[in-house]
Amino acid sequence: MKKQLLKIMIVFSAIFLLTGCKQNKPASILPQLESAYNEKDLSAIVSCFEPSAQKMMNGMLDLVGGAVGIDSLKDMMPFFSQVAGQSDLFNSEDSDNWGTCKLKEINTEMESDDKAILTYEVTLSYKDKETTSFETAMTMKKVEDKWYIANIQEKTEAQASSESDEVDEAEAEAEEKAKKSESIKPSISKATIIKEPFAEEVDPYNEQNQAWYQELNSDSWSLIAADGTILQKNIASEFKSSGIEGLSWFKEIAEESSAYWGLIDSKGSIIQQPFIYNTCPLEAQRPVIIHGIKDSGGYEILTDNGTKRIKIPENLYRHPFTDSGYTWYQENNQSAYGILDKNGTMIKEPFIYDISGGNEDVYTFEEPDSDKRGMVNSKDGSIIKPPFANKIEDFELGVAWYSEYNDVYGLIDQTGKVLFPPKATGYSGFNASGIAWFQEGSSKGLWGLVNLQGKVIKEPFAQKVEDFSEFGYGIFKGENDLYGFIDDQGEIVKEPFAKELSFISENYVLADNYLYAIDGEKLSETIMKEVQEIGNSDLLWYREYQEWGLVNNEGDIVALPFANAIPAEQKDIFQTFETIPFKGENGWGVVSKYGHVFSENFSREELIFSENGAAWCHDEQEGLYGIMNNLGEYVKEPFAEQVTPFNRYGIAWYYKDGLWGIIKAE
Repeated sequence: MKKQLLKIMIVFSAIFLLTGCKQNKPASILPQLESAYNEKDLSAIVSCFEPSAQKMMNGMLDLVGGAVGIDSLKDMMPFFSQVAGQSDLFNSEDSDNWGTCKLKEINTEMESDDKAILTYEVTLSYKDKETTSFETAMTMKKVEDKWYIANIQEKTEAQASSESDEVDEAEAEAEEKAKKSESIKPSISKATIIKEPFAEEVDPYNEQNQAWYQELNSDSWSLIAADGTILQKNIASEFKSSGIEGLSWFKEIAEESSAYWGLIDSKGSIIQQPFIYNTCPLEAQRPVIIHGIKDSGGYEILTDNGTKRIKIPENLYRHPFTDSGYTWYQENNQSAYGILDKNGTMIKEPFIYDISGGNEDVYTFEEPDSDKRGMVNSKDGSIIKPPFANKIEDFELGVAWYSEYNDVYGLIDQTGKVLFPPKATGYSGFNASGIAWFQEGSSKGLWGLVNLQGKVIKEPFAQKVEDFSEFGYGIFKGENDLYGFIDDQGEIVKEPFAKELSFISENYVLADNYLYAIDGEKLSETIMKEVQEIGNSDLLWYREYQEWGLVNNEGDIVALPFANAIPAEQKDIFQTFETIPFKGENGWGVVSKYGHVFSENFSREELIFSENGAAWCHDEQEGLYGIMNNLGEYVKEPFAEQVTPFNRYGIAWYYKDGLWGIIKAE
């Protein structure tokens, strides 16, 4: 009860902060408001309301002990946000972050001799928080020649009529959203038990529709298909992902000191009988060198997605294979390197020192007693360019930055041809389109753009730059200390205009808390401190303060902020099933692309929809999980004590009465 009274007091307090204290003129109270707010004087707040309101508020103060501390005020900030809409500025547990306010009169409109509308600007400043300003207004009332905050329950006829119109408009809009949402079809309509509970331990079904499980009182693992067919029974003591889709490592059932690992595919076929003491990550279409082989303990090449093993000499220190299927090796920890191909053939005996490179065929090397680096072909060992540079970066997209002296860099290709003469004092890596930033000392440290052919496509012009985003655009800083962005053809899309700039996707930019299209067009005047795309849909989540709302690709608000949290992973299923989960006051629910909230059922835990549109819904009262579709409807009422996530086909494990069973939602 006491806490509820405190909450009510803070509502009145918040209104005070945006209005005034008793004065001869309504606007003359603003300086005192600043002082009252900054000193957090609740008694002064109460004295500023008209007498009829003061009686009620003083009665509340008597009940709660006559004082409310800063911790209580911070605890009530959700109520303040109803008035000021600034709740995200008050979420620090450090009382120093309460901050200060400044008030400035904008306009005073006298409705009568004893009533006025005071409009003014509120500027809020916080430690370690951004300063924000907004306009607001409040009705003032004159009682016995003194001005007070009007009783918040009193409204003029115009205010009441306006509010009634707003309510009618909101109700009509909600009805329209609900009606449009009726056209959305359910993602799933039924759930079928594939196998009644039988397993003691399980691993979630993978995207190949297989899963590992242990039977009751068993220490061994078996492999089962989505339809309940046993693919391999009691075959492993452990299992691991191999790194290749549809292929798993499994450890044979034996004494730990003599247990080896093999490979099994998603159909339950043994690809390799247990043969290696320690597992290693595999890469599709790329060979790997493995060691600790059963019986021999030596080295082998594992290739062709784990199906082929090739024995090679022991004690090789090796690099990863290049894209062409070659690797460098050292014998018995000697310093010189030779070349080995994916078939285990020694292409070149050890002959070169201190190599460096990545997945491409050209590596760099350094000769003994030399501080210069040259270039060598990793396929046949031929020297492309003898040592000539102090530094050569690893080749990327067929080119590399290099420096011969004084940390001035140029660009060279894999034949040793200089594409861009050494004149850059700074540089970036190349993006997928083959564009990189370079900084030139002779241009006062400005940054320009160069392509893979060494051609300057944009002369130095920018004070500061950021790496090109994955979407093909780069951010740069102009002379005015503002940021703009440029495309990968060197064309400036938007001249510097923003203090803060970030790319949301290939379609949207967030600049100074406003949403822009990628062509630089401002889409909305709504403040958006954070924006996230929703899969491939034409909708985005936006956060104005603490809550999230929905905006479309034209900047129109589809739903004002209503969600306390949104999914961490914005899946493409929104485009297919036309709804997406959100967290509200009652838990996790779903909202349609039209902004209609399906609120019949809510889940205590996050709703995670599979690719076929199935999600587990955790009922807080029953403490059980049911299966929900995209419309927030149960296709199976809560029944399971624990669950595993659905895979893309709607297959999952459920736990009931001490064992796990298999269910399919479709």
